[in-house]
Amino acid sequence: MIYKLLALDMDGTVLAPDTTMTAVTREAITQALDAGVTVVFCSGRCKDEIREFVEIFPKMRYVVCENGVCVWDIETDSYVDFRGLERSVSDRILATAEGYDVLIQLGIDGKYYLQDGYLERLDEFGLGKYYGLLSETGGIASDLMQFYHDYDGLVSKINFYCNKKSDRAEIFAKLEKEDLPIYLLSGLADNIEMNSTSAGKDVGLQALCEHLGITAEQVIAIGDNLNDISMLKFAGFSIAMGNARPEVKAICKAETLDNGRDGVAAAIHKYILH
Repeated sequence: MIYKLLALDMDGTVLAPDTTMTAVTREAITQALDAGVTVVFCSGRCKDEIREFVEIFPKMRYVVCENGVCVWDIETDSYVDFRGLERSVSDRILATAEGYDVLIQLGIDGKYYLQDGYLERLDEFGLGKYYGLLSETGGIASDLMQFYHDYDGLVSKINFYCNKKSDRAEIFAKLEKEDLPIYLLSGLADNIEMNSTSAGKDVGLQALCEHLGITAEQVIAIGDNLNDISMLKFAGFSIAMGNARPEVKAICKAETLDNGRDGVAAAIHKYILH
């Protein structure tokens, strides 16, 4: 099979444990692009958090952001597809975190916004190594809830980070009881990631494939975490990272090295550049 599109998760997959991209992985992605393969980052990150990595690859045209909520056309700086949370849904999501010490990220216009004061507390929420990224690309609101209420558009995605496992369990139970039309996923630091059930990495990839005239069978995808499962199931050929969760490895057709040993580069050479 000749694969036309390579979908790559970022954190835990393309990026090394220190959240950088190694020269080996960078070169392998460049070679895939030079070979005419459409390489697409398919990440839970928002547009502004992905931009620095996209700029490494002049031939990269599309990115699936925020777990498939939006498909970004880099060349035109516009969305091929966008599926945000209805206001009534985001209202109810945010209500479940009231009374808890939760770091909340609101996805608005390609950026994640935080409450003022939480940037200095990232270590408490397992996000210490992301300080540089969030301080450079994130938005800070003096009153996050007021900022949300003043915004008249749709929030693309909401992330909750808890510093107590008991808080996470209680909030997760509340969200499940609400029975909202959302996906409850986990990516970084055992967080809770929420986006509309009309979105998903698989939905974003499907929208892009239809835009490009590519079939699912012509897609190869690589991931490591629970929010990658829909993407991996959609792809004609799925590869789990060596560091992937057991649930991810169970549904994939192949496994590569971990992200500390350039697993993405190894997979590209084995399955695309062979």
